[in-house]
Amino acid sequence: MPIETLRPNAAGDLTELSQTPASGSTYDKVDEATIDDTDYVSNESATPGAWQTDLYNMAPLSVTSGTITQVKLYIRERYYAASGYPWAGGSGGYSIKTNGVQYNTAIGILSSWTSVTATWATNPQTGIAWTIAEVNALQIGAYLKTSPSNNGGADDNHPRNSHLYIEVTATPATAAV
Repeated sequence: MPIETLRPNAAGDLTELSQTPASGSTYDKVDEATIDDTDYVSNESATPGAWQTDLYNMAPLSVTSGTITQVKLYIRERYYAASGYPWAGGSGGYSIKTNGVQYNTAIGILSSWTSVTATWATNPQTGIAWTIAEVNALQIGAYLKTSPSNNGGADDNHPRNSHLYIEVTATPATAAV
């Protein structure tokens, strides 16, 4: 079964996160084929315990017919704490949006850069196998929460996301003999 990798290539329906560096777009901070933790998106909200989300679009699958057997999301995050601040309260997570419904999942506190995966054999909105059209319309993103003790200062704790993509496993349709 062929596996196709899809990476963010454009902003999706939500763009709430800050980016480092400030130039370019948020999606280009998480789209690399090789992990690069020097550019990332982060939740810089001054509101304690605030969740923020970025969603990203991806190029369509190259396969145009067949069966999708799995969608696997890869995300790399950490909860950054400035010197002298505790690793407590804020957290990272991921979002997917399918058929107009957004699903957010918190991962928890990640004190160092950590790669996490999530796998769906079926579309969580329909409960049945993904269609090619659903995968082509799927948006993926980072879902990040500030610390409840956040006071908006420059030394506050901020969750970060540096890498995000999906792998889609598909069985191409076979031609009739």
